[in-house]
Order: sequence, then structure tokens, then C-alpha cells
Amino acid sequence: MKRKLEDVTIKMFRHGLGDCFLLSFNYRKEEEKIHMLIDCGVLSSSKEAAEDMKQRAQQIKELTKGRIDILVATHEHWDHLSGFLQAKDVFEDIDIRELWMAWTEDPTDEFAQRLKEAHDKKFKIVRLAYDRLYTENILSASQQQAFQSFFSLFGVNNHEHIGEKESRTALAFQAIKNHNGIKKKYLLPGKVVIREQTIPGVRFYVLGPPKDKKLLKKMNPSQRNPETYLNMGLSHFGDNLYQALLPDDSHIQDAFTPFRKGIGVSQDRLVEYRRTFSEANKKYEVDIFEEYFNEKNKWRKIETDWLNVIGRLAIHLDNGINNTSLVIAIELVDSGKILFFPGDAQIGNWLSWKDYKWEVRDGSKSKSISIQHILARTVFYKVSHHGSHNATLDEDGLEKMIDESLIAMIPVDSDVAKKRGWIMPYPKLMKRLDEKAAKIFISDKDHEETNQNKDYHETIIANE
Repeated sequence: MKRKLEDVTIKMFRHGLGDCFLLSFNYRKEEEKIHMLIDCGVLSSSKEAAEDMKQRAQQIKELTKGRIDILVATHEHWDHLSGFLQAKDVFEDIDIRELWMAWTEDPTDEFAQRLKEAHDKKFKIVRLAYDRLYTENILSASQQQAFQSFFSLFGVNNHEHIGEKESRTALAFQAIKNHNGIKKKYLLPGKVVIREQTIPGVRFYVLGPPKDKKLLKKMNPSQRNPETYLNMGLSHFGDNLYQALLPDDSHIQDAFTPFRKGIGVSQDRLVEYRRTFSEANKKYEVDIFEEYFNEKNKWRKIETDWLNVIGRLAIHLDNGINNTSLVIAIELVDSGKILFFPGDAQIGNWLSWKDYKWEVRDGSKSKSISIQHILARTVFYKVSHHGSHNATLDEDGLEKMIDESLIAMIPVDSDVAKKRGWIMPYPKLMKRLDEKAAKIFISDKDHEETNQNKDYHETIIANE
């Protein structure tokens, strides 16, 4: 007798700014229940956050009775993966059957590997530039905050871990990839995943990330001045910037100055003249001191102005990784209801979905499913990128979600976001969600349906 899916329970853990969703597919018999975990991370890398994530992981272990059938890792950001490193011991004690990732993690995909190399190089550029600026103590408070906001996405707290070869996010991802006995699956957009033997009555539509380079690079809705990240990392400029940030070497330094070899002098060679006027006993020493180290002339110094471009590069890298998010739409076949999980997908990822048709069987016939069909039947929306300004399409996104019973969940901590200069959730998006959704659960706010211990928000989607 075919197992019938009764409903799906969705839990959004309330542990700070980060994604951690547990889906339980409930069949008639309790032992037939299937568990899917989508991400498990928090932005903070503090000891307190690590302890909290261990408690969440233990909670997940108890709720699933030590078995996760499918683990979905959407993309390589700390606020989605940190728990797999912070609570590594707990997760190692859980039987995780399958790991689903985007094609961008596939070691046999040539483009995926080039993309990963570009990301790694950009991260190293930002890390080296920050280390230079930090060492020379020339960062303003706002610049320091901006850098820390960026590095927090890779598990770096203050100046610690800056010199590590890999980001801690990469280490977290590696921890789950190396989980004992786990089967790894790399998902391609436009495909449908069906597990009729293990999870009957459910279809998984893979929407993103796109394989199209132009769309993968598109972060913001502006067409006149599109935000990109891939160009910078693969350009000669990116390579030159990387070389210029390497430890001091005379031939490298000369190669990146606008003058012929031997013209000019590095600031390091002037340090010997950094002394008080009374200590300077020669006129030329006084002149050099006045020229380069007097506070009145500090505004004229341009030694580190070229590093200002690093901020933009960091934004490109952050947004670019968001756009590699694995996006899945989960269909409960009997009812046709869709549960929509876009990770942190941004505009380019969203725009790519209109190019696909998903082929499925309907009895003895086959039919094509479009993104319009998927959005129209969406009854649950995990709001992309914590409700930011550029991660939910309007006319071709939210406006197409027309089901009156729509439920939205937003994993966000607005206080944490505010401290980092982020507007999350975005007011205009919230206004429209308030108008369209029957229910909205926000992780940093209580809801009348919040479970008693308040560790997570929970909703049940009936398959009828």
C-alpha cells in the first residue's frame, strides 16, 4: 500500500540572524516520518553563539530521533552553515543520509571550480587588504564595522582567524561533506528530484543557482549599472591587486608603481625618520618628517587610497555567494501545494527561473511546469536573505504568489542587522508581505502560534 503524506511540519529556529529550518514530512505511521534540515547557522562566531548552536543541534537530534534523511546546504555563508562546525560533535552523532548542494559545489564541474577559485581569490584579497589597513591603524570606526560585517559571513570574529588559509565557513561546509556515510548530491536548475521510495508524494523542483554567467553575476535589479562580482575576481585588476597585497618584495612593488624602477621610496623606508622635531638633528630629516608625518598633512597621504576599492570587492563577493544559493520548491503532490525555499538568492538567481520548464508525470501523461505555476501554488515562502531589499522579486516574484493562505517565515534579528548597517527586514517588502500573507513568522518576534518554549516558530501545511 502506498504511503500517504498527511502534512508537513516546518520549524524555524529562533537563534539569531541565521537560517535553520527543520521540515518533517508526516505519514500515517510515526515511523514513516521523514526529516529534512535546510541549513543551520548563525551570524555570530562568539563562544556564546557556539554554545547556543550546540543546544539547537541537540534539540534537532531529539526532534528527529537522531536521523536526518536529507540535509540541504544552500550556500557557503556562516549564517547558514556555522552550526556544522560549532556543534560538530553533536551532528557527528546524527545519522545524516543525504547531503543536497548546488552544482556550484560539484568538484567535477569545471565552471563551478573556476567560480570557487574566483571566490577564494577575492576573499584573500579582502583579507590581505584588511590586514594591511588594520596593522597600520588607519581604519575609521565605520570602515572597521563594514569589514567586520563582511568577515562575520565567513566566521571571522574581530582580527582572529584572519590569517587562516581557509574561511571558517569553508571548514563548516567541509565538516558536513565529510560526515560519515553521507551521500552527496549536486543539484542542477531545471531538474526535478523524486524520491518515491523514501519520501513518496513529494517533488523537489530545483530552480537555482543559474548556470548562466550573466545571471549569476547579477545582484541588483538595476540594469543600467548592474552589480557584478565575477568580473573583478577574474580580471587583470584583481590579479594585480592580489599581487600588490602580498608581503613586501622590491620587484613586485616596482611592478605596480606608475613610474620606472627606482623612482620614489616606500613608506616603510621612511619609518626611520619618524621621530620628534627635537630628535631630528638634520634639516632634511625635519623636512621629511614635516612632509610625511605631520598630523596637519595627514589628509594628503594617499598610500592606502588604492585599498578603498576593497569595500566594493567585498560587497561583490558577499552578493555573489548569495546568488549561488540552492533554490528548491517542494511540491506536495496530492494537494499541489508548494513550499518555497530560496536560500539567500538575489536578483540574477530569480530572473533565471523563467527560462526553465520542469517535466513531471501526471498519471500516464507528462506535463511542463513553469515558474508561474510554482509561484501561484506557493503556500509557504521562506523569505530570501532575511528580508533584504534585493532578494525578493516583486512583479515576477512575490506578486505571483497569489494563494490567500500564504505563510511567510523570515529568519532575522533586526537588532543585529542594524548594528551592521543592514536594513533587515526591508520596510517596503514587509508592507507588501503584510498585505499578501495570511501569517508572517519573524524569528526575533513572538507570534500567537509560537511554541511554548519559544525556541522555534512552527507551522503545519496540510496536504489537502
